[in-house]
Amino acid sequence: SVKVITGRIVSKQDNEIIPGAIIAIKGTEIKTYSDKDGNFRLEIPTHLIPKKKITLTVNFVGFKETMKKLKSGELSKPLHIEVKLVYTVLGGLALNTEY
Repeated sequence: SVKVITGRIVSKQDNEIIPGAIIAIKGTEIKTYSDKDGNFRLEIPTHLIPKKKITLTVNFVGFKETMKKLKSGELSKPLHIEVKLVYTVLGGLALNTEY
């Protein structure tokens, strides 16, 4: 049988949705991606679920890797995972031309 984990990935700074984030079960090859609305669905064979906890990892370019430990009782609830921006890209460079 399979256990399904669902949730949504958003930015911690502004609560914006994060499409295309990689959501994985640490220590396995099981992963999925968040959709255009930041939602994800992860199917895990029950024999791969440890008795106590699993750790989800969330990765997206420009954001710090986020890890969320889940107890087996939390696996049936939709998750809201916030990821933190680690850098911003500057669109231009301002030069001081006055002497």
